Amino acid sequence: MFSVNKEKCIQCGACSEVCIFETMKQTSEGVKQQHNVCFSCGQCIAVCPTGALTNDHMPFSEQQARNKN
Repeated sequence: MFSVNKEKCIQCGACSEVCIFETMKQTSEGVKQQHNVCFSCGQCIAVCPTGALTNDHMPFSEQQARNKN
């Protein structure tokens, strides 16, 4: 599962394009999680140009370290 900071989200759609599980959906209201199939791979977080996404099950410092690789 992830959280979206709506103040940072620019609705570019990069996260929904990279999600191989089709969990993410770009809507007129921003990014939405379509169903509970998120496996916390971190790809959406890695491609977000503004840092608007965070993983609810992983500390932010670990997310940053994981996405640098």
